[in-house]
Amino acid sequence: MSIVRAEIPDQTRIMELVPALRIFARLHFADTEDADQLVQQTLTKATDRLHLLRPELRPSTWLLSIMYGLSHNGGEKEGQSKGRAESDMASAGMGWSSRGQAVWRALAQLPLHHREVLVLTDVLGERYEDAAHICNCAVGTIKSRLNRARHHMRRELKEHDGDAVVG
Repeated sequence: MSIVRAEIPDQTRIMELVPALRIFARLHFADTEDADQLVQQTLTKATDRLHLLRPELRPSTWLLSIMYGLSHNGGEKEGQSKGRAESDMASAGMGWSSRGQAVWRALAQLPLHHREVLVLTDVLGERYEDAAHICNCAVGTIKSRLNRARHHMRRELKEHDGDAVVG
């Protein structure tokens, strides 16, 4: 009988995941410094718990799970974080094309848990099962949130220019 050990990601592999962590952190904090602090907390916690990485989890799923836990249990209320993130997202489109601004506005209108799922699956490429693990919910819940988020984005963008962009 052989013991299956989790592949412990090396420092290079973890560093390759930092951009994805920053994207996910920006859903929770409008301020870049706060988002970067969440990334740092995630990496610190992950480093301290590398021995807990299970073989069935991809490193990105594991790190995003840690971040999700920190962001939802970290003392700041979702509403405060969401409000700050929404205002930042709305102003982030300044200087962008009209279409880019419309996408940011539509994304900012989504509830946080819908934005999270949309970004996890459609931007970061996480599988439904991995997104469910990250968000600590059922796969069906992920699919439902994603469907609602995509529907909202299509509706908002269609109102903007008559064409649905999000598939």
